[in-house]
Amino acid sequence: MLSKEQTGYTILEVLIAVIILAIVLPGLATMVISSRTAQTATLRSEQAAAFGQLITDSLQLVPSVAYQDSAVTSNIGGVNYTARWRRVASVGSNATFTSAWTLSDTVSWNQGNIRHSVVVQGVLR
Repeated sequence: MLSKEQTGYTILEVLIAVIILAIVLPGLATMVISSRTAQTATLRSEQAAAFGQLITDSLQLVPSVAYQDSAVTSNIGGVNYTARWRRVASVGSNATFTSAWTLSDTVSWNQGNIRHSVVVQGVLR
């Protein structure tokens, strides 16, 4: 026999809970996907900037007379980054800076069907 004081949820309470979840869950899923996409884009930008800085630092070791514009591609974390650098201009006119020149290093990569790039600039001697 059932007692007069039964505990549990009514069908109406369960139905309201299901409706609320049906409204909230797609929004939460969209926010999670957007967050992951932004996180990936940030990671790729950081990797590209680090790769560009590596190229710039490496070019510090090259004598300015041996310098030439060039490009290199490297696979970092499963993504191909292409760095293209070029000598932009000499810096200053006095004797201490006559051998200095400006470097522009553009690192580009594809994320999906979209091409992204980061520009790293520096002064080299």
